Amino acid sequence: MFSSFWFWWSVYMSVILILYIIELCFENNNEIKPKKKDYNINVTKSKFVNEVLRWCMKNMDYPSGHKYYPQVKICYYKTKRSRFGDYTSNIRLIRIFINNHNSVEELVDTIIHEYTHYLQMPSQQDQKEYNRYLKQKGYYKNPFEINARETAEKYTSICMKEMKRKGLISRW
Repeated sequence: MFSSFWFWWSVYMSVILILYIIELCFENNNEIKPKKKDYNINVTKSKFVNEVLRWCMKNMDYPSGHKYYPQVKICYYKTKRSRFGDYTSNIRLIRIFINNHNSVEELVDTIIHEYTHYLQMPSQQDQKEYNRYLKQKGYYKNPFEINARETAEKYTSICMKEMKRKGLISRW
């Protein structure tokens, strides 16, 4: 009787071990793979971010309510949350978390997205409206965010072509 207990206990533990191994294999196969890096940046990251921002200023609207262009702060540390960038309207500051990006295209998309927020919020009243939508609808359904995503999608490939033409980026 005692030996049958150990037999079944061994079978039970073996099954648990096999299920655990299968689960590990399944998890690894379903991981989201980062976007393939198709481009190299041929200048410093700081210079590249500033060049993309200059492109935005030249090729995108500049509303009359703005008195100053935004400042840019490039953060080289990775954030714990999946944050690529943000905009603070009261000090007109765009922060880009440069090492959170998986591709140059994703970086350009973020810069355009955050510049769009700068265009959207020339006053504190606009920031309050953004915050109100954020509370009511959440981040993804916020009309400011929807517009910023659409604008970035519209302009990213155009900006990428210009950066490539200027020699700031090149294919691997």
